[in-house]
Amino acid sequence: MAKSIKIIPFLFVTLCLCPLFIYSTDPPDSRAGDLARIKQTLADKSYGNYWDRLTAINKLKSANSKEAAVILAALFDDNEAPIRESALMALGNFNDKDAVDYLVATTLVNPKSKQQRFYTAWVLGMIKSETALPALLKALNSEIDEEVASRIIETIGVLPDGGQAEDVLIKRLSDNRLAARVSAIESLGRVGSDKSYIHILKRAYDSNYMVKNAALEALARIKPQESAGYLESALKDPRPEVKITALETLTKYTPDKTLILKAASDLLADKNPAVRVTAVRCLCDIREKDGVRILMERLPESSWRLRYDIITALKDLTGMEFGFDAKAWANWYQVNNDKIEIAPKRNGTPRSRAKKNDSDLPLRSNETIPTFFDIPIPGRDIVFIIDFSGSMKSEAADESGKKERKIDVAINELTETLKRFSSEARFNIIILSTEATRCGKRKMAKIMVPAIEGNKKLAIDFVKSLWDRLEDIKRGRGDHYDALLEALSEPEVDTVFLLSDGNPTYGTYMQQDNIIENIYRFNRFKKIVINTIMTGKKGTNRELMEKLAEMTNGVCVEK
Repeated sequence: MAKSIKIIPFLFVTLCLCPLFIYSTDPPDSRAGDLARIKQTLADKSYGNYWDRLTAINKLKSANSKEAAVILAALFDDNEAPIRESALMALGNFNDKDAVDYLVATTLVNPKSKQQRFYTAWVLGMIKSETALPALLKALNSEIDEEVASRIIETIGVLPDGGQAEDVLIKRLSDNRLAARVSAIESLGRVGSDKSYIHILKRAYDSNYMVKNAALEALARIKPQESAGYLESALKDPRPEVKITALETLTKYTPDKTLILKAASDLLADKNPAVRVTAVRCLCDIREKDGVRILMERLPESSWRLRYDIITALKDLTGMEFGFDAKAWANWYQVNNDKIEIAPKRNGTPRSRAKKNDSDLPLRSNETIPTFFDIPIPGRDIVFIIDFSGSMKSEAADESGKKERKIDVAINELTETLKRFSSEARFNIIILSTEATRCGKRKMAKIMVPAIEGNKKLAIDFVKSLWDRLEDIKRGRGDHYDALLEALSEPEVDTVFLLSDGNPTYGTYMQQDNIIENIYRFNRFKKIVINTIMTGKKGTNRELMEKLAEMTNGVCVEK
């Protein structure tokens, strides 16, 4: 949820005073005493107590009791998004009947708190309690908030007995709230009945692209073969979001690879960059020799990011390596086109470090590709996200064993990269640190700036001077999700670099699965590449950094 609600005075008094009473009447080592100390910690909302509050929540993850559920559910009204999220994730481990009953009877229907209703519906979907469905259906009937109603519908769709609510979900297809209609379609797609299919079919012609997309995906999920015609028709929709959904859904559910080859070939000429990227990736996914031919035919007229995507796909499909030299690829294909063997599909791990000599291979006439930590940058609109948390002060050894401060390595590499940018490129820099936000220096510029000499100098001065201002950071918070969202929100960006040495410890989302899911949704119709650089071997969330790169066709490296 983007907005937060201030905690109500009564709840604040309860959190502050009740722990004192409990603590004074129970033995120090009793469970009640432990809960009292946790409540005292959680009631202290001072800036410096943030980390201790997270630790306190973590202690309740395995409590699985009504008493612990009461404490955690109260945090759904906290003004700090990561505290709310941490409480949610802790409660998601609970299955105690009394705890679930408390959530259902108290917070799911709390008339004063939208946030408590929203997060309770979310956590019930995580717990997947078999007793929650009747209460969710009742709550849905009286829920007036669109976001909460949508979350309740999503939860119904993932419950083991959610299929029993099919008639209720079908009625929600006519809900006047967009989010509720979309969630109802998605939930019915999981139900998977003929009855649901018929009702969803009507929404495949909806004027709103979000409704139409949800319907196309749900139809293909229920009846893949019968739905191919609707998806094929949607490929001609003027809206890029619908074309992308149709092609991706065809690739996922339709066995007719001839149809996918033709569709991808046609969409490679689309005027929208994200549609073209989708066509390239779908050709890579189906792994056909004709896909190599189609990509090779398009390669000579491609440039910037499209060339990057085509050659990345060719490398994956053929196992060959000619850097980004289109002429070398053309010469190889002319000799070998009749004996190409498709390489086995990668096992889901990110592509390895790019070769250093890739930067010496021409992208366009009289140009070479700039790199950032040996990752080629053939895009034209680049955003760098640089971690400025306190841990970046520490030293790390390079391949030769030489030790340098991680922030110095990052700034030096950024300096050399910007020097190699042509004036046609545009860029921006975002600082990953809540301290940078507090001092009002989150971004280098409000918009992407041309890579002319004056702007390059301003960029380096910006990062160096800002680091000097933030030198006293001891426990800086890493808001990875919000920094990424800010970068992806740049209107023209095509490539993002995320450099960090730590875990997400702040922001709208800091749990790995929530970050991945929401970045995927936000980036689905943008197709921005996210490359990730891990600095230092301790503290970095390796799995998160690898998944961010993998799902966006980027590269993850360790420096």
